[in-house]
Amino acid sequence: MFTKRVLLQSLFALFIVSSFKLAFAVIPPTLNYQGHLTNKSGEPVDGLVSMKFAIYNVDAGGIPLWTDIRTVAVNHGVFSIELGVAPSPFPSDMFETPLWMSLSVGTDGEMTPRRPITSS
Repeated sequence: MFTKRVLLQSLFALFIVSSFKLAFAVIPPTLNYQGHLTNKSGEPVDGLVSMKFAIYNVDAGGIPLWTDIRTVAVNHGVFSIELGVAPSPFPSDMFETPLWMSLSVGTDGEMTPRRPITSS
């Protein structure tokens, strides 16, 4: 009796741990990106700004794995945007290697250095 009970409890615990691990293995399909944007004088930007976001698998050079150009609302320099939503979803296998994010504002070139994408 005791052995069956322990065996059933062990199997139940293993099932719960397996389910818990699988629940956290799923990568969200979008990425929230926040920043603080200033002009060349260091003053916070206000208004709608065209931004180009790109994700690379290298920290310099290379060809982007994903890009999106958006008009972003900036308030006292602060902006927040959800990337990976339609019409520019992320490729399904993109998060299998280390990645770096780049940002270009308006007609300016890509800001450097690229920022590594990390989980938090």
